[in-house]
Amino acid sequence: MNLRSWLRRSPQPVALRTDDGKTIRIGEGRKKWSDAETVVAEMQPAALSALDRDGNVTRVTRFDREDEDELEDVEEKKAESKAQQASREREHRDVQIARLLIEAADKAAARHETAYAVGFRHYGELVEVLSKRLTGLELAWQKTLDQRAEESAVPAGSSGESAAIMSMIGSALAHQKSTPDAPKNGAK
Repeated sequence: MNLRSWLRRSPQPVALRTDDGKTIRIGEGRKKWSDAETVVAEMQPAALSALDRDGNVTRVTRFDREDEDELEDVEEKKAESKAQQASREREHRDVQIARLLIEAADKAAARHETAYAVGFRHYGELVEVLSKRLTGLELAWQKTLDQRAEESAVPAGSSGESAAIMSMIGSALAHQKSTPDAPKNGAK
């Protein structure tokens, strides 16, 4: 027997009475039959009477083992439905969390991209400044070497051989300084 069909049959009951005398009031709203069916399934009565507004019995039904199985099936279906609903809600929540994490990661990556671009631009400028300073230092060092070589080209009171060697080095350096575009290392 389908309990919900029995409950909804006219005249519709306002309350139910079990075989042990307990009264079950039928609630209001869309789920009133489902709620009544759940209460009956929990109580597992052997017989059930439908009562009208005045408390008169309008119909009676007896539950056999098959009916109890049917009630258990209804409860199992409801439990499965609730479990599926909970699973869908968890899945929906997980999807929302994943979306939020992806958005946060994208925003963080965009912020880092900007920061890295600024940082690398500044590093490039720093390398350029340091390169210019190093070039200036190399030129100053070379100039100092050239000046020392010219000053020591003919030292006063030195031996003839040493003076000749220094003179040749000094003139070679002076010649190299005067022709900066000359080929180097035998290149033509």
